[in-house]
Amino acid sequence: MKFLSLAFLATPALAQTLKEALDGQSLGKQFAQQIDGNQKAQEALVPPGKSAVTLFLPTDNALDKHSSNAPPPLRRSKRQQTPLSDREIAYMSGDGKADLMSLSQDKIIPSQSVDPTTGKQDITLADGTGDGKQAQRLLARGNVSIPDISMFGGLGAKSKIVAGDIEFDCGIIHFVDTILDVPQRCSSSIKSLGYKNFQDALAGAGLLGLIDKPDTTVFTYADDVFTPKADKSEKTLKQHIVPNFVAYSPVLDDVKTLTTAANTTLKVRFEYGQYFINDSPIIKSNIICNNGVVHTLGKLLVVDKIVPYYPSSSDAASGRANQMTIVVALFLAAWNYIV
Repeated sequence: MKFLSLAFLATPALAQTLKEALDGQSLGKQFAQQIDGNQKAQEALVPPGKSAVTLFLPTDNALDKHSSNAPPPLRRSKRQQTPLSDREIAYMSGDGKADLMSLSQDKIIPSQSVDPTTGKQDITLADGTGDGKQAQRLLARGNVSIPDISMFGGLGAKSKIVAGDIEFDCGIIHFVDTILDVPQRCSSSIKSLGYKNFQDALAGAGLLGLIDKPDTTVFTYADDVFTPKADKSEKTLKQHIVPNFVAYSPVLDDVKTLTTAANTTLKVRFEYGQYFINDSPIIKSNIICNNGVVHTLGKLLVVDKIVPYYPSSSDAASGRANQMTIVVALFLAAWNYIV
C-alpha cells in the first residue's frame, strides 16, 4: 500500500492544453478571447501534426496598443484596427520548443507564417544576453526576473519578452509587449521606415529590384544621415547591398567581412556593445524582411577605395624586354632540338 501511494505521487501531471494554459494567465486574456472557438486561428498557432512550437503571444496591453509598428502612412489608428489576420497569428508561432535560456543565446526562428510569394517560412529573431549564463542565474532565482530578450520582426518591429516558459501540451508560451509585424520586401521595409532619401536614391539608380532579390542584406539610413547632399551614385549605393547573404545580428558574430554588390569589402566588428560596419554603427538592427534583412546605420559608410593599377612606361619597357627574352629562349631551345 505504501508502494502504491509513492507511485501515485510520482505520476506526472497531464500537460495542459493551449486554452488551459491561456486561461491560467492574466497577461493574455484578450488574445485568449480572440482565438477562443476560432479553430482557424488555433491551427495558425499550432498547425495539425505539429507537436512542438514556441508561441510569442501579446499581452493585453500589447493588443491594446497594436497599430502596426510602421511609421505613417502604414500606421493604423485604433478605429481602423481589425482583428488579427491568420497570417499575423501564424507569425506568433515558431518551430520547435525554445525556452528562455535558449532564446537568451540568440536564435533565428522559422515561424508558421508562410510568405505567399516565395512559399518560404517567415523568420523572427530572438536576441538575448549572449551566453545564457545570466538567464540561468535569473531563472535559478525562481523566475523573479527574466532575461533581457528582444524579438525582431518585420517593418522594424521589436518587442520584449515580459513573461515566459509557460508550457502546454504542444510547446512553450512567452508573452511579448509588442505585436510583431509580418516581414515584407526590403524595399517595402525601407519605405515603411520613412527613409525617403535613401529609398529615392535606390529608385533613381534602378536598384530596387536588386535589394528585393532573395537572401539580401541592405544597410540603410534615416533621412537625417542620408541627406539630399549624400553621394547617390550607383556604385556607392551598391556598396550598401550584400547579395546572397542574410546578415542577421547572430550571423554578424561569425563573420569579419562582407562582400557588396559593388565587389567591395565591408569590415564587421562588435565593440562597446554595438556592431560596426567599417566605422559606421548599426543603430537599428534586424529589420526582418521576407527576402533578407535591413540594418540602419548611424553614419555614412566610408568604403576603402580600390586604387587601379596603371603600368608606367618603365613597366611597359620591362615587360617588352621580358617577352623578347622568352621568345629568344624558345627559339634557342627549338634550334638545339633540331640540330
